Amino acid sequence: MVKRYKWSVPVIAALAAITVLAGCSSTTTGGQSSSGDTPTITWLRPGDLASKVGDADDRIIQEIDKRLGIKLVVKMVPQNDVNKITVAMASGDYPDIVTMAYPNASVNQWIKDGILLPLNDYLKEMPTVKQTLEKEVPWSAVDGKYYGNVFLTQQKVSNVALMYRKDWLDKLKLKAPTTLDEFYNVMKAFRTKDPDGNGKEDTYGMTAFTGNSSAPMTNLDWVFYAYGLPYADWAQDAKGNIIPRFEHPAFKQGMEYLNKLYSGCSIRNSW
Repeated sequence: MVKRYKWSVPVIAALAAITVLAGCSSTTTGGQSSSGDTPTITWLRPGDLASKVGDADDRIIQEIDKRLGIKLVVKMVPQNDVNKITVAMASGDYPDIVTMAYPNASVNQWIKDGILLPLNDYLKEMPTVKQTLEKEVPWSAVDGKYYGNVFLTQQKVSNVALMYRKDWLDKLKLKAPTTLDEFYNVMKAFRTKDPDGNGKEDTYGMTAFTGNSSAPMTNLDWVFYAYGLPYADWAQDAKGNIIPRFEHPAFKQGMEYLNKLYSGCSIRNSW
């Protein structure tokens, strides 16, 4: 079994008491005041296929700036091109925060070179992060020191977000569903009750996208979790033996529900 890990690695202490991504380095020039006493915090991270870099007018970045009293500058590299992060770090023009795949030889080298500051001295200010690191991912420590907050993908919960057409919900006098039965009813209404008002039965209840044609179910995995599947790609039987996920009872229940969706709601999965 292979799991992917993503590590938010700290480089400067400006946010150590406020966010899980902060730390510091005596070698960095980050965190300098941009205007008055407001520090500029640069965050270098992999991008996302579904998003773009927020600019200074982005409402989320503005809210972060307001709450934390900073000026946040987000820099992205292509989603799967972490080599560009390595090159950027090697140039000596360090960001204040960097998100990187972990375990990773480059991160280990940054630690050896003293570029990264351990978070241990700041964990008392971040009890939630402290509990996560010490209880859930103690293996991420290097010689007893934590250099970043680990984000594990494909574990326990789905990271797929469902988004609804609010105008369609309003037109059909429906609310966003909170159960699987409600979800089915909303999807069926989207399919059969002409939510776009063009007089034709030509709408889909749901569409899903995955960039990997070998795993077209990825964006529907949340259905299996709803029925009790504990992980994305494996499970355990009653005796604790590792089994493929399709042998778990939740998989059969999930497939039956998906068949119901496809049959009655015109679910379209594209890649």
